[in-house]
Amino acid sequence: MINVYIVSGFLGSGKTTFIKQLLKGDLKDVLLIENEFGETSIDAHLFAKGLRIKEINSGCICCSLKGDLKDALAEIKKLDVKNLIIEPSGVGKLSEIMAVILMDDDLRLKSHICMVDAKKALAYHRNFKEFFDDQVIGANALILSKTEELDDEKITSVVAMLKELNDEVNILTRPYLKKDPHELMELISENTCECECCVGCFEEDDIAHLHHDHDHHHHHADEIFSEISFKTEHIFTKEELFRSLAAIKDEVVRAKGIVKSDKLSLYFDISGDDINIYRAAYDKEPIVVFIGTDLDETSLKERFS
Repeated sequence: MINVYIVSGFLGSGKTTFIKQLLKGDLKDVLLIENEFGETSIDAHLFAKGLRIKEINSGCICCSLKGDLKDALAEIKKLDVKNLIIEPSGVGKLSEIMAVILMDDDLRLKSHICMVDAKKALAYHRNFKEFFDDQVIGANALILSKTEELDDEKITSVVAMLKELNDEVNILTRPYLKKDPHELMELISENTCECECCVGCFEEDDIAHLHHDHDHHHHHADEIFSEISFKTEHIFTKEELFRSLAAIKDEVVRAKGIVKSDKLSLYFDISGDDINIYRAAYDKEPIVVFIGTDLDETSLKERFS
């Protein structure tokens, strides 16, 4: 039996950072399934060397339920893996991923959490309701990120919205990077139901309607979001890269990439109004990735190529 921990969360919520913190604990024989929306993944290098990683980059996991995810799980069962962490795409639906796990007798769903960007939660609930809400409703714990940047009133309003969607969920509002990994494991594993009755809630034919009104059209991520990715050989200074990112941050929901610089490569990510840039060793071709709802490919390539 393989223990499964799903770490979901809308685009830019901090899933990778949380998983890195979790891995500082005593989880043994771990394999990570990392999924990106679209065909490009650049986050694998952020994890410590030695961690086994299976990447699924042909699209959002929830849109490939009968294909890539099940194939990956079949391969993993042949390995010496006791603990499996799944990091779905930021636009993946937690309910649909849970359905695949719960219908597999060789897997035990130990935790299904959702990371929530506290700064953007109200906007994402309003603008990307179908995807954001599904992740919140399906979680047994919610971990709020970026709360240190908000006042108590704003945090209270975010928690109230989340409780309306899932009134029984555990919510961590304190900065999780300051918590011991063992405490995090206890938090995310709390309230996990392992009874067989849960499987009946996740029949394959009902996946599209799980947690949604039956008259509501079920959208796949690629109906709402688009991804543009391309390689770039331009050598950026940190200041130049910041200016380019600042110019397009209102056009994208999420952006990340690695570009050449005069020293080490520069890794960047955009989530909402936050622009992060830091130096990183990277031995593959530089690549940039943009996710949004109405992207201008020509303009993006002009700025970054």
